[in-house]
Amino acid sequence: MNERVFFESGNVKVTNARIVVNGHTYQLSNVSSCWANYTEHLEADDDKRARLRKYFLIVGGVIGLGIAVYLGGEVHEVAASLLNAATGEYVGRLVTNIVGWLMFVLLGVFASFLASLRLDPQKTYRNYHVHLQSAGSEQQIISSRDKQWIDNIIAAINDAMIYRSGV
Repeated sequence: MNERVFFESGNVKVTNARIVVNGHTYQLSNVSSCWANYTEHLEADDDKRARLRKYFLIVGGVIGLGIAVYLGGEVHEVAASLLNAATGEYVGRLVTNIVGWLMFVLLGVFASFLASLRLDPQKTYRNYHVHLQSAGSEQQIISSRDKQWIDNIIAAINDAMIYRSGV
């Protein structure tokens, strides 16, 4: 009987007699069924990136707050002199102090809000697996993130099993 190839890609080859994965051979005559499933995993790199973004946001907020305090003093002086001229010295200082503190409180609330945001949700990925069932055992023979590739392997194994049975 000639060996017919149903699938060959990279380190996987499926024929009517065997399945070869990473140099390991499985006899098709011993395989009673095959199927695919998946597991979900968190992207570890994205978690690190999200933490780095938060740290940069906090450092940027502290620098921005320092600039705002420095510039706020200048703005406070100009506003105070304008209000003093219009309303009298005591009322002008009171209003500018209230407005200045209100600006800092709002700036602090806004910075806290930005720091608490999840800039991007944790990303997950699916790892797809091919399983073979034989008379006495079950084995996971290969895994990949590429669902289409895994589906092609499953289809090839099923086609090879049908071809082998002569249906």
